[in-house]
Order: sequence, then C-alpha cells, then structure tokens
Amino acid sequence: MTGENGNSYSNGDVRDVAKEKIMNSSAPLSILPSETKIVLSPLITKGRGPSGVVTIVSLRMCGLDELWNKCSQTVVSSVLLEYREIVDRCVKDFHGFEVSSYEDQFLIVFQKPWDALNCCLTMQSALAQTVWPNDVLACQSCVKVEEKNVHAGRTVVFNGPRVQVGVTRGKVHSEYEYSSGNTKYSGTELDLAVGIARIAKGGQILVNTTAWTEIQRSQLTPCIHNDTGRQKVDGSEKRVRLVELLPAALSERSKWFGTCCSNCGDRIRPDQGYIKALGRHWHLKHFRCCHCNDPLMDSYIVKDGMPYCLDDFFTLHARTCHGCDTIITGSYIEAMSNYWHPDCFVCQKCRRPPEGSENIYEFNALPFCLKCYHEVASTMNSARTKSQNKVMRSDDIPKHHAVVKS
Repeated sequence: MTGENGNSYSNGDVRDVAKEKIMNSSAPLSILPSETKIVLSPLITKGRGPSGVVTIVSLRMCGLDELWNKCSQTVVSSVLLEYREIVDRCVKDFHGFEVSSYEDQFLIVFQKPWDALNCCLTMQSALAQTVWPNDVLACQSCVKVEEKNVHAGRTVVFNGPRVQVGVTRGKVHSEYEYSSGNTKYSGTELDLAVGIARIAKGGQILVNTTAWTEIQRSQLTPCIHNDTGRQKVDGSEKRVRLVELLPAALSERSKWFGTCCSNCGDRIRPDQGYIKALGRHWHLKHFRCCHCNDPLMDSYIVKDGMPYCLDDFFTLHARTCHGCDTIITGSYIEAMSNYWHPDCFVCQKCRRPPEGSENIYEFNALPFCLKCYHEVASTMNSARTKSQNKVMRSDDIPKHHAVVKS
C-alpha cells in the first residue's frame, strides 16, 4: 500500500525486525485488564480487511533509541516482543486489521471507530500494568512515575515504554489481492494517522475530530478527553483539531502532556497562564473578542459559539427597550411585538404595572390599562369627527399579555 507521501503500507510485507533480535530470554509478564476480553474474534493478519470509510490507528514507541543504547539486546528484544503481543491481543479483541508493522511501529485499520478507540485505551492500560525489567525502567523514556491519590493511595501514571498513538477516520482505497490473500491500502488518511502519532506524547492518544464525532461516550471504556486545539500535522495542509483521550485510570497523564492553545496551536507551557473557555484552552493573550479582537480577561458572552466582550455583544446583539430606548442587559418582557424593561412595561398614563393575568391594551404601540385606555382614546377622539373616531368596545380593543423572560 502506498500513501500520498510515498509511504508503503501492506499487511503482506510485514517486517518485524524485533523477531530477528529475540534471544532465548523470558519476556516480561503482562497483566492485561479485563476489557480486552470483551470481543472474541480471530486476529486478521491476512485476508480481506475493512474498506471504504475506516478508522486508522498509528502506533510508535517513544524512546526506542534510548533502549537500544542503554539496554542489552536481550532486554530490548523481550520488550519489543511483549509490546507486539499486547498490540496483537488488543487488535484481535477489537476487530482490528494490522496493515503493517516495522519494529516498534504499527498501522492498523478498524471498520468501527469505537472499536479503534477502545483498542487504544485498552492497550495503554495494559502497557502501564505490565511488569517491565529494571533496566528498562531505568531509562528516562520508560521510567515509572507514581502520584499520591487521596482515595487510592499511590497511582501509576507511567510505567515502562510509552507509546504514541494517532487516530483518524476517513475514506481509503483498498485492494484485495486474490493471488497473495492480502489487502493493500492507499490514501492520504493513512499518512495523516502517522503524522498525528508523531506529534503525540509518549503514552498519549490523539484523535482527529473526524473520528471523535462518530462515537458516543457510552460506547467507550471509562476514559477522559480534552480538546487540545488545532495543531500542525504532517499529511494535512490545514491545522487539525485533535482530542486527547486517556483511560480513566491514567487521567493524571494529562497534566504531564500540557495543552495547546486553541488560537495559535502552540503548546501552553507550565509556567504560562491560560484560560479554559468554550471547552478549550487558550493563552491569556489569545482568548479574544471575535468582533473587536481585544483580549477577554474578565467577563464575556457567547453567541453562536463565538466569544464577545460585553460592549460589543450589547451593541451588536442585545435587545433595546421599546419604552426607554436603552439596551436590555437583564430580564425583559416580550409584548406587543417589542421588548421592554420590566419597569418600563407599565400603563403609560397611571404608571401602574399589570397585575396577574390582567390584560394590557395597546394604543399607538404603547401599553395602557383598560381604564386609562378609554380615557386616552376618548381624549383623542374628541378632536376628530364622530364617524371616524368611535371609541372601541373593550372586546374590540387589541389586548396583550406580558411574557417575562430572563
């Protein structure tokens, strides 16, 4: 399979360098969580794979060079073997199709997006629960990190090799070869998945919104998610909005990864202040009014998903009171096809507000009680001819009910 960038992907051309390096040594013990036993289906290593719109998962291990430099060949080989076994079991249990693999890198496709994400979540949990050799944990990229938890004592944040995971969803071209029994894939989405995995942190799952919007939370194993904003990704001309996904048990990882500004896409450093608004994170100077572009440091109002400073919102979108012709900033009354301050919607003669279900009578687009309406109408009629200005009966007068809104 060839991507748009010239990358080759084929499940018939799997080159697992790790297998050539494996020595006669015991592999680390894996304690796979029960979630991996939900689905029982054969692992697809050859045959007809998913087609059309699929979810693509790209995996790569962070810090493999450090492992080769600091650990023996036997240790590294056993780590790669255990890593592959965990990936294989997760792919099997969640209906995955392994397209290609090379040492620590995997490209896998799924027909259903929730299967793909559950596979990624289960794999990260399994890697964190595996017992790794001390030589591996001595490496900076694999060091074990624990944090104190008030309710659960010490909880594991990182443990052993950290895998970068990129997930996207889109249409790919697939071709099944009857001669070899393999399915070959091509398309830009494959390169995009690899690009997302490259910018993910070790132990982090980054999901393109094209995949995230296709699922419901009830379809996933317990997890947390954070919008990381738009980021530059190899394989895409435009910035791609990515969602960080983590198993609930590993939610503390999120603060280690940091977040990205939704405006500029740059990562917000721990020493920088930020604002969390509209479900996203922003540099302090980048959360701005969408109209005047001034920074929003205090209060703001959201309309149609866009933030406004108070001045611009009230100037552009606020209702104007028909009684005093000023902007309404709080509760209002909707009546007579207009909006009113509660203190302004009163009888224009006696200044008494309507009580209970009392009707309001309209005269020259202004509200009056019944008594004052007759008085005003009679006064106006006295200056006109009797035939043209007959005082209306109560049943014929336009009536209105006040509708109070906040």
